[in-house]
Amino acid sequence: MAGEKLITGSWDKTLKIHEVFSRKLNVETLEHSSEITAIAVHPNRKQCAAATMKGEIYIWDVEAGSLVGIIDSEIQGGRSYFSKISADNDKSTKYIKCL
Repeated sequence: MAGEKLITGSWDKTLKIHEVFSRKLNVETLEHSSEITAIAVHPNRKQCAAATMKGEIYIWDVEAGSLVGIIDSEIQGGRSYFSKISADNDKSTKYIKCL
């Protein structure tokens, strides 16, 4: 169980890597430019991806805690039939929800 990690993302614009079975509090904080909406971990557990409200996807090296790269995407949202806000101005539907 040594080296098991828990990765969390938050609306405070941080991705945190927690050492699950460590006897001391060992959390690595990785900063993002916007709120995190989704996280995916590579099957080899060495990399993870975090999507943000701005439509960016950050790729991280989990072991080193370093940024591998950023993929910038264009987010296009829709709108509800009953919405009084135009799709161009409705920020509640414009973000990556799943990786």
